[in-house]
Amino acid sequence: MYAHQGKLADLHTHLYGCIDSVDFLAFLLGRKVNWTAYKDNFQKIYGYCPPISEILERCRRSDADARAEFNRLFVFGDDDAGNFSRFQAKYDILLHGSASMAFSRNEVPLSSLINDVCLFIHKTIARQRRQNVGYIEQRITLGRRYTQAQAKELLLAMLRTYAEYEDSDIQPRLAIILPRENPWPAWEVVREMALTPSGRFLTGIDFCFFEEGHPPKEQRELFDSVRVFNERYPERALAILYHVGESFNDKSLESAVRWVLIRIGTAIIIGLKASKSASPNWIMIGDTGTDSPNTASV
Repeated sequence: MYAHQGKLADLHTHLYGCIDSVDFLAFLLGRKVNWTAYKDNFQKIYGYCPPISEILERCRRSDADARAEFNRLFVFGDDDAGNFSRFQAKYDILLHGSASMAFSRNEVPLSSLINDVCLFIHKTIARQRRQNVGYIEQRITLGRRYTQAQAKELLLAMLRTYAEYEDSDIQPRLAIILPRENPWPAWEVVREMALTPSGRFLTGIDFCFFEEGHPPKEQRELFDSVRVFNERYPERALAILYHVGESFNDKSLESAVRWVLIRIGTAIIIGLKASKSASPNWIMIGDTGTDSPNTASV
């Protein structure tokens, strides 16, 4: 039970999305990375090739200006707004710089990815602890690149890492993002892991990324499966979370709320004031970028 008075609760963080630029730069300085795919997509979207290799080499020589340049390249700021593709092009620095994409290309074993993920868990929790956060719900995607056995191994390592904080002043939890196109294999893994001893750190399932072409009604059967699970195992009940308005090409806050199942994520579209929400009782969750923890606001 979480009972730390006077501390903040952060209900919507993506593990990779709240890695601090200082921490990630330190992580990169000791690594050799193939930046080709990252640079190619960045140039396609932004119109110029990011000098990531040159910046990192200057950072290794303790060039203070280079560190500032890395921060500008890393952080998704006001000048980067426009569409989801621009966000993804900047977010890719995290995926290509870590073992994430290398694992997808079968260049490194799962253990390398797990080591990165657990390191980032500790780094993000440490920073949020310094910001007086006492409860944090993180997210990670169980996509098609994982076999079910690999997904179980990754989740077990993550949950055991969260368990290290069980008696501390910060309580981390995990929600699992399922692929919209076929969530069933990942849901089967989550359902099984939720019943393990460390399954108490799982809070729910989530859907994110491009929502166009994937109306929530397509997941009715899966949502029914979640509800059956919750009725059978109430002590391990899982919330159904849903990102709406993340790519926001055809969504408004008013149209989004009709899809709410338990909680909306990324529902405050840029430029729309929170006061426009359909009801003051909705909890609207807004992401604040890759260089700072996300903030939950009511």
